[in-house]
Amino acid sequence: MASCLKENLTGYSLLGLREVVPDQTGVEQWKELLLNTGGTHLTLQDIKLPEGCISGGYCFTDSSSVVTRNRFICWQITNDVLELVEHSLDLNLHGNCLRIRFQGLAILEGTSIHETRNSVVILVSTISSVHRLVFPHPSKHNDPSAFSSMGTNISVPSIFTEASLPWLRESFSHQVINSTTTNVSLPSTAASCLSANGKEALFALANTTSISLIRMGQTPSAVSTFNLQPSSNLSRLLSGYLPTVLRGTSTQENEETTASICLLPTSDDVLVLAISKGLKLRIWSATTQDCRLEFDLVEFLGEKSVKQLGSLHRIRWCPEDENFKLGVFSSFGKKRSFLLINLQTSPTLKLNFQSSIAAQHSRLIDFSLTSDHLYALWSTSQGDHLLEFAETTRLQWKQIALEPGIESDIEYDDTVVDPKQAYMQALFKPGVFSVSTLSKALQAFDRSGSTRKRRPGDIKEDIIMAIETELSDQLSDAGDLTEEDYLQLAAKCWAQFYAYVVQYHLKRPVPIGLLIDENTGFHALLKKGMISFLRPLDLVESLVLQRGLRWDEHPHVDVVSPLFGGQQSASGLTALLEVLLLVSDNLLTEQIKRFDHSMFQLESADQIAREIANELLENKSLDLLNAMHIALSSVDVCMALSVLLQQLSVGMNGGNAKSSDIFLGGKSPLRLLFNGALGLGALAESSRQMADLRLGLCRDILIVQQLLILTQEELQLSSEDAETIRSEFLPRSVPLAHAYYALSWLCHCPAQTVSNSLVEQNIRAMTLLGFKKSQESYAALPCKSLVELFLSLDGGRAVREMVLQEEDASEWTSSWLDVFPHFMKAIGQLLWPIGNHVTFMEFLMERFQPLAVQGYVRLQQSWCEWNTCSRKFLMAVALMATGEGDKASRWMLEAAEGIVKEQLLHSVVLKSVDESGDAVSQSDPVIRFYLVCVQLLEQAGLSSAALRVALVALNGSKKEDPLLATIWSVVAKLHLNLGHYQEAYEAIVNNPDSSQRPETLGRLVNILLERKQMDTLLTFPYAGLESELEKIVERRARSSDVLSMTLYYSFLYAFHVRQGKMRKAAAVMHEQALRYGCEGESAKMVKCLLACLNALRLVSREEAWLVKPVTASSARKNSSESLKHTVDVIEYADIEKEYELSYACINLGQPITSLSASDVVALLISRNRYESALRIAKIFDVKDTSPVVEHLAANCVALSREQANEDDAWVWLSLNQSSGVGKASEQAWRLLEKIIPKAEGGDNETRCHRAAARKILGLDCTLPYWLAASYKLRNPGELISLYHQAGLLEDAAQVTLELVDAMLGKGKEYFGFTSNPLQINAPAVWLPYTVIDRLIMELEANSNDSNYKMLLNDMKDKLETYFHTAERVSRSILELSVS
Repeated sequence: MASCLKENLTGYSLLGLREVVPDQTGVEQWKELLLNTGGTHLTLQDIKLPEGCISGGYCFTDSSSVVTRNRFICWQITNDVLELVEHSLDLNLHGNCLRIRFQGLAILEGTSIHETRNSVVILVSTISSVHRLVFPHPSKHNDPSAFSSMGTNISVPSIFTEASLPWLRESFSHQVINSTTTNVSLPSTAASCLSANGKEALFALANTTSISLIRMGQTPSAVSTFNLQPSSNLSRLLSGYLPTVLRGTSTQENEETTASICLLPTSDDVLVLAISKGLKLRIWSATTQDCRLEFDLVEFLGEKSVKQLGSLHRIRWCPEDENFKLGVFSSFGKKRSFLLINLQTSPTLKLNFQSSIAAQHSRLIDFSLTSDHLYALWSTSQGDHLLEFAETTRLQWKQIALEPGIESDIEYDDTVVDPKQAYMQALFKPGVFSVSTLSKALQAFDRSGSTRKRRPGDIKEDIIMAIETELSDQLSDAGDLTEEDYLQLAAKCWAQFYAYVVQYHLKRPVPIGLLIDENTGFHALLKKGMISFLRPLDLVESLVLQRGLRWDEHPHVDVVSPLFGGQQSASGLTALLEVLLLVSDNLLTEQIKRFDHSMFQLESADQIAREIANELLENKSLDLLNAMHIALSSVDVCMALSVLLQQLSVGMNGGNAKSSDIFLGGKSPLRLLFNGALGLGALAESSRQMADLRLGLCRDILIVQQLLILTQEELQLSSEDAETIRSEFLPRSVPLAHAYYALSWLCHCPAQTVSNSLVEQNIRAMTLLGFKKSQESYAALPCKSLVELFLSLDGGRAVREMVLQEEDASEWTSSWLDVFPHFMKAIGQLLWPIGNHVTFMEFLMERFQPLAVQGYVRLQQSWCEWNTCSRKFLMAVALMATGEGDKASRWMLEAAEGIVKEQLLHSVVLKSVDESGDAVSQSDPVIRFYLVCVQLLEQAGLSSAALRVALVALNGSKKEDPLLATIWSVVAKLHLNLGHYQEAYEAIVNNPDSSQRPETLGRLVNILLERKQMDTLLTFPYAGLESELEKIVERRARSSDVLSMTLYYSFLYAFHVRQGKMRKAAAVMHEQALRYGCEGESAKMVKCLLACLNALRLVSREEAWLVKPVTASSARKNSSESLKHTVDVIEYADIEKEYELSYACINLGQPITSLSASDVVALLISRNRYESALRIAKIFDVKDTSPVVEHLAANCVALSREQANEDDAWVWLSLNQSSGVGKASEQAWRLLEKIIPKAEGGDNETRCHRAAARKILGLDCTLPYWLAASYKLRNPGELISLYHQAGLLEDAAQVTLELVDAMLGKGKEYFGFTSNPLQINAPAVWLPYTVIDRLIMELEANSNDSNYKMLLNDMKDKLETYFHTAERVSRSILELSVS
């Protein structure tokens, strides 16, 4: 249809718009800020401003980026509170609700939002201040490139996330503008805009006498204020020098009072446009403050005698080519109209009147103007709201279909449904009542306060408790009641609470503004606390909702006629629609509900329609027949029915999506489109609207057809037409009605929340079926619909793939006006029961929605001939997950008929072939399907049902089928699971494949061993299989080969563990380890030794020993003792040594018995396994561990000098548990720092320090700081000696100086001294005099070097100081001892 809507005509201009309200029932988390600017504070009641809320919005302009596409900001003003909410249809935003209270300052209209490259600027005007609020731009706040690696459920921070009071109070963000000057009135209206370069904010505030223009720069000082006056010099003079009292309050001055104002940015200036109460338009230049144009718009009205003043005039503007289009709403009493004016800005300002359109209603809430359309939101005297739009070139109002309000009463069949069930279903219907509404109603209803102490979040339980408390109070006063009286009283209590909920709910969805963005095509209706969208209608919706429109006389008849097949078809369709609407108006509510109830009960739609048609003829036969005769007398009824039925089915039963040819990658233009909560909610709610409307239309079509058949003679319908209706159109209409009822039921069905255990069970089943999609958490919210859940998971991807295949996708410009209708079409195709799409059925199966599956299958089983067997399999999987194995097996057996012809079942069989191999592909597909069903049932723990299916497969298989032996094995296994041991044995014997018998028999033995039924094993005859059970379990374990013995040893080990005989369990594992060692299975031997150690740890230390048999080689070495001593006693430590040595040998790739502990340590060092080498050395008491640190130190030096391969270094570093952070050399030094303390025997030993230092110094490398520091703590004299031997005189001298300083009390902690060594009570210390003397001699020998001479002098001075201090302390000690 898009190809027909060209030539300056958009689709919604022709077909219209409809409101859609997405689910917004969640809890909003508001961030609240309080701002006190210090301006004039007045009582809000004393400020005369427009009543009600003021609202508006802004859409981000870049629709090509996923960050800003379909992203918008809504604002709402109530007195001194500004509420900002950021929404996105594609992403989920958190921290997106910001509430700012300007304390005591009423906020004026004229709030505007602007977008720069890096920022989002919000301009706000109050009665005494102006504010510029700067937020980060979404493209800077959210990284678009990160979305390509994320899943589909993406949540990003809003631009309001970081808003805070310090940010809000920054001096350059606001400016106080008014004072308390006498006779200066406060502004009543305002406007704002941002300059073209984004550096200056402009505010225009109008009071009763003048307009103030404020220009706010980016610094606190860059603020200037100007007073705009009319062009008359006298007016300027009077306004400048005479006070208001002297100027008077004449009618002329009242006419000059500004009613509405706006700012219009041009390329080089900003124009200030003001409409006075007398409907005079004045335009000023913001640059020069000159009034450039003044014009009385009353002239355009053609009524120059109008003397009334209008305070409700409003002005809007939009760009049009190089000029601007102005829309002015004029309100003079009962004379209200819209003026459309072209404003020419160059070379001079000039107004060109285009047209005017009369307003049809009384109170205008808001209106919006685009280059092609005019939108108006009205409130009627009855309290209803209307939304209209008109083309600017053809000013004729078209009404937009708004969603009806919530019904205050609930009708239900009290003989079938309990009041609690009916009202709870209505209260928690997806997308209707918010949590806050329910909480407020509960607080008002719960007078006893019984729910106030409950934790938040249990809203359902709170409601039930409150109503039950109220009901119990009333029952205590009523005395004895019958069951009927009790139900009536319960219904009364529930109805009372529901009335509270409806009352609070009606305060929320009140329209307060419009958000129409021409750049993006986005249409939204702003309401208190929520938002709804205006989506384009499709053709069928337009036929029904645009009542009274004659499509054969449509203004765009040349475009409309091809949609229906020509002018004649359009005329017939118009007449048929008139009859359908007439019949719909004559239907009673009871008849409509009876039709829906009968459809739910699977009664035939044509029979129900016939009953209703007979009732209509009985009640309103004459008037109805006359109206039908007049409407249909001159048209071809059959052609009109054919066109209408074709429109009802077109696009819904499309072919399969070629998803295999499409990859919806991270850079796809449609990825994440409408993937946010609001976008998904809009899609789901639109689907519900379309399904409900089409269901009602199908109902009316059926009734009209029955009326035509029943009144053939009265309507003068030819017998041929009557027969065509009876034999062709009626059979076509019935499946359509049932299909749309099923679709409507799906759209109303809430998503089911199931337990985690059932979800995990379903995931395992889907994995078995080959559906290996990502199983992300899909726990549905209580008020989330099934369709919304489908679109948020599998359906969303499928829809995007289908939309991407549209031929005209490259021509789309608006994601809302162009792409959204295609999304709706694709959703309809995926959900449509009459077709071959299986995506929705796969979703129901994969995402585990058992209640929805049962309802979905039930509604289609009596009429739908498409995917019948697939739906049966779907039902079987749902029943299987809920534990109904008998029913599940019956549905599976019935579903086997569609293996070849239905896509879903065929794919299940194909996936089983892919996993099993080519041999299985030659077997019967039905048998393969049966085996898949058996696996599903067995996995769900339904062995009885699985056995039933397996026996059917066994009876249906042929002797040459390659799966026959597998089926016998499966039957035997299922009998074993059910405890049918005799039947299992018979199945084993009858298996034609002898190679499978031992395996199945082994399973039988294992099961009986696990169930401790050893006696049962002896009752079978074992024809040809006696040798398998002749030995005792333990003897069989010892006689088994290395490959099969694990089962028996493991059984014995587990048995002993269960009996608490841990030493016996350890002996079993040790014996198995010895056998693995003899067979060369080193890795398995190590595992068994580890299990042995674990078991021995659970017994006392005295009992942790085992008896080990002596090997034959050991016995031959000492033949004299072999006859007396054939076993050895080994303790826990011996086994631990054996384990560690064996584990190390495995890592080295060496035979276990060929190396000693020292050899292993040496090999580990050579392989750079230093941690393992230290561990082996500790266990086997290898005293000298210095080779470990020497080798590691050499590697460290090599890495530091880049003499070793860094990649190879990372390998051995990882083997020593070093992290991969930084350079390899750094990690090697850290490893050395960690190894050296472990390698030392004690805190005061320096063997490993000395070895590491010698190696490092010997390689001409500087000692690391940590090593020198550690050495100073342990043995500084040895460190000095090492430096001296290495020829590092300066380092040696420096350590000596530090040591002497430490002896004197300076830096003593670096040498391990806890107190000043030269104190009286300090412990004795010593200086390495010999080392120091040799160092001094070396320095004296090289004193010709200035550095050495300086160090020599320093050392002598320091030693002299030390000796002097030591002598003084010694004398003090002697004196103290003498005294």
